Amino acid sequence: MKRLAASLLCDIRLQLRNGFYAASVFVTAVWAAVFSQLPHFDASGVWAGMVAANLFITTFYFIAGLVLLERDEGSLAARSVTPLRPREYLASKVLTLSALAAVENTVLTLLLAGLGFLRAGPGLIFLILGIVLLSAILCLAGFVVIARYRSINEFLMPSMVYVFGLGLPLIDFFGLWRSPLFLLHPMQAALALMRAGWEPLSPGEAAYGLLYPAAAIALLYILSRRAYKHLLLTA
Repeated sequence: MKRLAASLLCDIRLQLRNGFYAASVFVTAVWAAVFSQLPHFDASGVWAGMVAANLFITTFYFIAGLVLLERDEGSLAARSVTPLRPREYLASKVLTLSALAAVENTVLTLLLAGLGFLRAGPGLIFLILGIVLLSAILCLAGFVVIARYRSINEFLMPSMVYVFGLGLPLIDFFGLWRSPLFLLHPMQAALALMRAGWEPLSPGEAAYGLLYPAAAIALLYILSRRAYKHLLLTA
């Protein structure tokens, strides 16, 4: 636990020093400014999907940026001679970025829906759970992907393909193309939880929304451990 706590503090400092939190505040302010000009806009049917799309910046791209920063600074190579374990390194990244994403998007939701949303039963809890689970998925996926690249320029163009694949259920969510096949995608399960902020959630949907993303996180964790070993070898 001491190693994890130290890694969490290190990641928080790194994110703060490199403007990650400032960027999150800026994004929140921009969204708030946009929606303040749309007083009659009803986001209840689309907000979960908009939050899911917004998460890619705070998770997938932020973890890629963190890894590249650590590689450039030499701290990634230095970790290979420390007692920090792969699970602690990955947990620190996922926890800090998922917390940032949850705070950012919960604040945006409350700004949009009003503080009355806090009294709307378990809806806010399910929304936050969905955000955290999806954030963990996107963080680990981003980590697996960035292990293959050595610079942000090399990463940016291919990243769009990965983002498209990870965000496929948004096609279904926004009604562009409906198919039960999207149920196989873990984002679809997380969206089921996030929609519970505005729609009733059945016990079956709750189980699907909690367990399927958890299974995806377990699989991505295994892949991330392999990617971590590759990063240390190539740092």
